[in-house]
Amino acid sequence: MIDIAQYMDYRRYLGDYYLAVKKHNSRFSFQAFSEKAGISSKGLLYNVLKGKRHLSKSHLAGMARALGLNKHEFAYFETLFAYNCAKKASDCKFYLERLTSIRTTGRTAWRPQVVRKEQYEYYSRWYHSVVRSLIGMYGFSGDYQALARLCYPAVTPGQARKSVELLLSLGFISKDATGSYRLTERTITTEPEVIGVAVHSFHQQSGKLAVAALKELPRHRRNFSGVTIGISENMYREICNDIEEFRTHLLRKIETDQCARITYQMNIQFFPVSRDPDVKGGRRL
Repeated sequence: MIDIAQYMDYRRYLGDYYLAVKKHNSRFSFQAFSEKAGISSKGLLYNVLKGKRHLSKSHLAGMARALGLNKHEFAYFETLFAYNCAKKASDCKFYLERLTSIRTTGRTAWRPQVVRKEQYEYYSRWYHSVVRSLIGMYGFSGDYQALARLCYPAVTPGQARKSVELLLSLGFISKDATGSYRLTERTITTEPEVIGVAVHSFHQQSGKLAVAALKELPRHRRNFSGVTIGISENMYREICNDIEEFRTHLLRKIETDQCARITYQMNIQFFPVSRDPDVKGGRRL
């Protein structure tokens, strides 16, 4: 049957389970599924599978019995439900970490979870992407002290080693017969749910690196600029689109650079520094 560890949305999992059973049993219906799970409302499960509603926490045990989940699968299902219902970024981070800790060690590990855990780690530490970029520019033959020193600010050789091991595990780099490491792909594909949670930590770290660069680097080694503007909501959305187009253009342009020597971090930040006087908390002057 369908492996629940493949899913980051419990409603998609339920929908795929329903279709899989329906394929083998044409009489299987939303009503039959609901009755099997102990759900009295006829329309609830239909709306849940369509993404319009959530189950309630009281439905989880009955649904788990209907699905035939074992102890580990139910723990994953229960945590996945909490993750999908979470509103705050801190709660999403908490439940994602729990999702990646259920049955991910030993011979019974779920490989999809292991990959997500590694993906989360990649985006939650700033130096992993720097190590990847350095290997892309210079290659790597095993000198972790030299690799650590090339990062700015410098990391420890132990951190550099863990980065290389992580990149290898994710398939972002490979090791050839001579013992040298090379990039496997210039672009990376990661589940958006993982990026969405880990990116908060990444941006926080990037902000701290920017403050340090402003203090420590001479002006010709860094470029900082800013503008404070009054705009409408429509203009805000237009500028966001312009930023995304610029970011895409920049990535394409970088791919043509055959003489790369240094890894840079670019933070594009665009956020409000005043309140809207027409919404709660604002006040007209």
